[in-house]
Amino acid sequence: MNRESYYPEIIITGTALTDADIVGQLFDQEAAKHMFGVSSLEEPVPPTQTIAYEAYKTVRPGDEPAFSVDLIYFQMQMMAIGIQMAGPNLTPKNFEKGMFAYPGRLGPIGFWGMKPHDYTAADDVREIFWDPNANSNYNGKKGAYVDPQKGTRWLPGQIPAGDPKIPVR
Repeated sequence: MNRESYYPEIIITGTALTDADIVGQLFDQEAAKHMFGVSSLEEPVPPTQTIAYEAYKTVRPGDEPAFSVDLIYFQMQMMAIGIQMAGPNLTPKNFEKGMFAYPGRLGPIGFWGMKPHDYTAADDVREIFWDPNANSNYNGKKGAYVDPQKGTRWLPGQIPAGDPKIPVR
């Protein structure tokens, strides 16, 4: 894109952590400043301030966790929810019933809830756009996703019609 000076809009949907500051910082910043879309993630915090980091440090206070500790933690949390909600007779069917019975909750990676035909935890999104000059809350480096709605989140079917609230570049 640089050679041709062609910078189309890039729509972000949050797949493969494309909505995480640390990943956005890897992109060519001339192209990245045209990124916008939705993210199920909350506003990032420094890695040492996450629930996953705290959980790791309670059992291994002398070590630092892997970069992916948050991803691992949330996968384990989903599994623990399913096991607990399945009750005393752990079977695949009871695990599924337990996950569907789990009351939805807002947490560090958005609103979680599962129901028939919806086997992913994240249910809501926030609007984001890339600002190559903003400092990331995650690592303090230049380049961060900005939430123009300051914490407003939408469940499916609630995203308002009309243009997104992002700066035109």
